Amino acid sequence: MNTTTSLSPQVESIINHCINSFAWQPDADLLSHLRRALRSKLEGIAPEQIQNTYLKTFDIPQIILFDILANRFPLVLEAQQLINKCILEVALNQEQICIIDLGIGRSVQMLRILQSLDECKSLKTVTVIGVEIQQDSLAFSTSLLNEKKNSFHYDLVFHPINAAIETIDIEHFAALIPPKCRLIANASLALHHVQSKAARSNIFKQLSTLQPDLLTLIEPNVDCFTDNFEARLLNAYEHFGALYSYINTLDLSAEEKSGLKQFFSNELFDAIAIPNEYRFEKYDLSNNWCAIGKASGFSSYPIGQLAEGLKIPGINISQNEMGYVNFAFGQTDILGVIILKDTR
Repeated sequence: MNTTTSLSPQVESIINHCINSFAWQPDADLLSHLRRALRSKLEGIAPEQIQNTYLKTFDIPQIILFDILANRFPLVLEAQQLINKCILEVALNQEQICIIDLGIGRSVQMLRILQSLDECKSLKTVTVIGVEIQQDSLAFSTSLLNEKKNSFHYDLVFHPINAAIETIDIEHFAALIPPKCRLIANASLALHHVQSKAARSNIFKQLSTLQPDLLTLIEPNVDCFTDNFEARLLNAYEHFGALYSYINTLDLSAEEKSGLKQFFSNELFDAIAIPNEYRFEKYDLSNNWCAIGKASGFSSYPIGQLAEGLKIPGINISQNEMGYVNFAFGQTDILGVIILKDTR
């Protein structure tokens, strides 16, 4: 009897436990991806086989899947649009602003921000400090922004930094920020890659020394950080079950739906199969991100009127007094848009 066959009853027992814990019917792809993750967990994964999923090689590269997410997924599109509105509010009547983008990727979001800022006719200079661990993605961003910079009415200055977010040199950042400049720090679907809460707190505290006018995050709103495996299993099953079911409702091709599910399956695999000390996709609750921000000198940014017009078919949108907008599918929270400001 091979190992896969011998593990099957145990895997199916865990899957049935997940199914029986919720009233909704699971997506077939979810069960397939969960089954693969559970088998890998039970078989054991050698540390040398583990790599940051963001840097791994897949049939469709992870960064390309991220582009699909950013361009074809309404939750992310509307979340980024809300952030764009907040950035425009801060930039209003300013001559120059600086944006620190933690995890700039291939500049899908950044290009939209810069296009939005073109509406702000007072601006003369926009400085972007783009931090990215993936060297090819940063090179793509550098080429793209150099190509596009002449299409804006303002001068665009781009400083690419090839580094992991948790290794940022805040003094180097400070030297790149123009004097008397409104400052925005942005991290879209990036900070959950930082593995420890201590490191996350340190990032917030370092950013607070720069006294940014705005700190914006987009993060999944679910606890996959916990070391309790059963709790993490059920949290992940509910979260990704809601995501997969929501993807099925979208007006996308079968290939695009499959691509989105593949993107999320990498993160489901991280939550289920990989030992805690090697995980790179440690989602946390929006409340906890806000708490880290508050402990680091940030407070909620007033977003009431900006968020009132948000509408996404099939999604329940609510505002939280801690400083975030929550997107839910049915009764399941999916995504938090966290908007904070420096208190000084």
